[in-house]
Amino acid sequence: MAANRFNFRVWLEEHQTMTRTYHVEDVPTADCDTNYILMQSTGLGDANGVEIFEGDVVYVAGIGNMVVEYDQSVAGMRFKDDDQDLDYQEVIEDLERVIGNIHQNPELLEAS
Repeated sequence: MAANRFNFRVWLEEHQTMTRTYHVEDVPTADCDTNYILMQSTGLGDANGVEIFEGDVVYVAGIGNMVVEYDQSVAGMRFKDDDQDLDYQEVIEDLERVIGNIHQNPELLEAS
């Protein structure tokens, strides 16, 4: 049986690009000379099967655009907008799709 692996992706600040999905052993180390932001997969997918990562902007029917953020106090992902802070169980039925992310599509935060 293969070991469980956590998926990550990396936003490279200097190049303004999102890298491919990394596995934890491929993540840049602290001595890397490029500024980066590491984002972990939630392990969940949207209605189309697209993997959801922290930093993603998702569209939730009846609510609008929400940002996926890691919440250390619950050791899990939360779905947030200006008015609400919900967990996956609260949005699962209405979560339609990933529409972008906060680094490449900051305008989506204003469009909800």
